[in-house]
Amino acid sequence: MKERSLRTLILLLTTLELTSFSNILKAETYISNKGFYGTLSTGLGKHSDLDYDVFGLITGTFDYDFGFNYEAGLGYDFGNKFRSEVTYTRNNSATDGLTTKTNSFLFTTYRDFELDNKKWTPFVGLGIGTTNIDQTELCSSEGNDRCDNNAFTYGISTGFNYPLSTKTKLLAKITYLGFNDYKHIDDGVTFNVSGTETLSGRIGLQYKF
Repeated sequence: MKERSLRTLILLLTTLELTSFSNILKAETYISNKGFYGTLSTGLGKHSDLDYDVFGLITGTFDYDFGFNYEAGLGYDFGNKFRSEVTYTRNNSATDGLTTKTNSFLFTTYRDFELDNKKWTPFVGLGIGTTNIDQTELCSSEGNDRCDNNAFTYGISTGFNYPLSTKTKLLAKITYLGFNDYKHIDDGVTFNVSGTETLSGRIGLQYKF
C-alpha cells in the first residue's frame, strides 16, 4: 500500500516537474519574440479609380494600373502576440501615363495568431496616420494649381511571417489604405476628392535587432 502511494507520489511529482519545464520552455519562446525589429518590403499597389466632373461638361474616370510600392518600418513586439509599427509607405500608380504618388506615415498595431505545429504566423493589423497625395500630373499646367494634399489615413493589413533564422522572418502582407476627403486646386478652381484608397501587396523581410 505504501509502495503504491509512493509510486503515485513520484508519478505526480514527475508530471509536475515536466509540466513546469514545459511552461519554462514556452515562456522562453514567448519572451524571445519581445523587442525591436525592422521591416522592408516591396511589391505592387493600385490607386482607386477616380471619377471626375467639370461643371457637368466634362466627365470621365481615371482608371489606375498597379505600380511600384514599397514600405519600411520600425516596430516593437510586446511578447504577448501584439506588436506595433511605425511605417513609411510609397505607392506609384498611373493612369494614361499620369502618375499619382502617395507617401503614407502610419502607426499600426498588429495581432499575431500562432498556429500549433506551424512555423508561419498569420496576422492582422489596424493603423492610422497621414498621407500626402500628389496628383500634380493630373492637373493642367496652367494657372493657379495645387494638386497635392495631405489626408487622414486609416489602414487594414493582413498577411503572415515565416522564420528564416533566429532573427530574420519572411514577410508577406496585403494592405488597404483609405483616405479622408481632400481638396485640389486646378487652374484656380477648387474641387473636392473623396472616396479614394490604395490596395497593395508586398513581400519582404522582418529583422529583429
